[in-house]
Amino acid sequence: MSEVVQDGTSHASAPARKKRIPKKRSRAHFEAATPPTIPDLDPISAGLTTLEAAESYFNSFFSGCDRYVPVFDPLFDTLESVRCRSTLLFSTICWVGCRVLTGSESHQSRLLGVHTQRMLNVAIAAAPSRGGVQAGLETVQALLVRACYAPERSLLVAVATRMALEMGLPEAYGVLSARCVSNSADPKVGIEFTPSSLGHTTGSSTEREVDEDSATLMRKTRTWLHLLMLGQILHVDAGGPPGFRFLGAARRCRILLGSPYSTGIDLHLFSQVELNSIRARIHSTLSQYGRTHPPGERDDDEIMEMVGDAEIDINVWFDDWTRIYEKHKEQMPWLTPNLAVQRCWADSMAMCCALKAAGIENVSAMSPTQRTILCMAKRSLRQHLDIILEEPRVYLRSIRYAMDFVWAKNAFCYLLLLKLSILVPDDVEGGGVESGSHRSANEELVEKGRVLVDELSKAGGGLKDEARNNTGSLYLHLVRVSIDKFSHATTRLGSHRRGSSIDSQAQLAPDCGSSVARQRRASGHEVRWPPSDETETELESFVPEQFVFEWDFPGITFFSSPTYETGWLDELLVGAFEGATEIFNHSLGWASMDFNLS
Repeated sequence: MSEVVQDGTSHASAPARKKRIPKKRSRAHFEAATPPTIPDLDPISAGLTTLEAAESYFNSFFSGCDRYVPVFDPLFDTLESVRCRSTLLFSTICWVGCRVLTGSESHQSRLLGVHTQRMLNVAIAAAPSRGGVQAGLETVQALLVRACYAPERSLLVAVATRMALEMGLPEAYGVLSARCVSNSADPKVGIEFTPSSLGHTTGSSTEREVDEDSATLMRKTRTWLHLLMLGQILHVDAGGPPGFRFLGAARRCRILLGSPYSTGIDLHLFSQVELNSIRARIHSTLSQYGRTHPPGERDDDEIMEMVGDAEIDINVWFDDWTRIYEKHKEQMPWLTPNLAVQRCWADSMAMCCALKAAGIENVSAMSPTQRTILCMAKRSLRQHLDIILEEPRVYLRSIRYAMDFVWAKNAFCYLLLLKLSILVPDDVEGGGVESGSHRSANEELVEKGRVLVDELSKAGGGLKDEARNNTGSLYLHLVRVSIDKFSHATTRLGSHRRGSSIDSQAQLAPDCGSSVARQRRASGHEVRWPPSDETETELESFVPEQFVFEWDFPGITFFSSPTYETGWLDELLVGAFEGATEIFNHSLGWASMDFNLS
């Protein structure tokens, strides 16, 4: 029989013991690695890339990708500084920049991606405190960079959140806000910028009269706010569980714009933090209403009041930030169109979420109030399309730097606009427009869609030899083929309205209905409308996995029972659900990253 002593050793009972084992200093049997910072893991030192190529990748990232991961200060986060402080962050930035320049499926991009993934595995396994607080902050930043451009974004954001909480990043926001309030004895508007704080590369950080503690607090705060925003996006737009929220008004973050360490990118970050906080509140209010009210007890007037409140909140946000941006149009021309696009996105999704709360997806069964809300969503989507196509197309030409979420929502907005243009034609919406005008509106929508495809191709989401972003190319092809389907559907609809003869198979369409998924479940066999053809098969084969399984955008399931022209979209979704694995692994060569923690 043996007993366990405090130092973890084991020895025999007293009578059987012949000699005493001398005490030794207690030691751990295992040691966790620190976040990767050693020179051997530097992609340049490891021979994975040259210094010249790394410089081009790094500069490419800070030419537009930093707008989607707004956690950096261009004066502080230079190539030399980042490479010296964190090999992991440096490698991650180079990987994203390489994706922009050479494409997500290029050999060099995949090489840097695997290298970065291996280092992230080590960083996640290690405690954030090992290697110092600064190294921990940059590990969180590296996770956020990768989360915006990799399929495992939810997992990466969750890991980054755990690390950020352990490091105390939320407290940095409160401390820095208090300092900004106490230092604001001079009553300014609070948003005055020096040339250095606008993120210009001229000058040096010493010109700021550096207060290292406040500068570090600003970097921590910026990282935390972006993490908070990503969590809200994953909750509202991807159906994830609710994460963190502001206990007070999110607009209070504007006080930080008066800090000498604020950058021009902070203008974009803080506006997005506010908007997504508003969207999370709207989503929570409408979702709770839908859960707590049975279908027969949902009141149109209450829903319309919530829609009105949502519109007011979004418009107040838009007007405030339009005035703030006015001073910075010349230095940052992309701010204003991006703001307008975000308002249209927020408006249209709020309307669709309201209809989801009403529990009605069949347009033919909607009440006049619900159809009004649907028309409001359609108008917002049309404005969204007009803004992104507006010359000089500042928004579209920078989309090559965008994360996958931006590609997904732009494709979704146009696809939903096509569907609503069939479900709620302009003659119905406008109260009796002539059929010729209706055809003209549809032709104009098709023409704008082709311009959209052309611009997205130029921006880096093209096909074949043009391809730069595998996910972007899939969304782009979905839009391209959807335009052809829409043209075909509206042509048939026009023929039907003019009383043209319809073949016998078309005569069965009203009985089949547009919800193919519902028919398949009820009958146990496949019901197809319109008839299968090569175009439809091609459309089903190019449905991106993320569009079906990852994002939870409301509105795509709307249908109209006597209207059969939207059946192709139902077929699209059903086909994706039934054969997604084979499509992505074989037909598309879908490159889903293996994020193995072992």
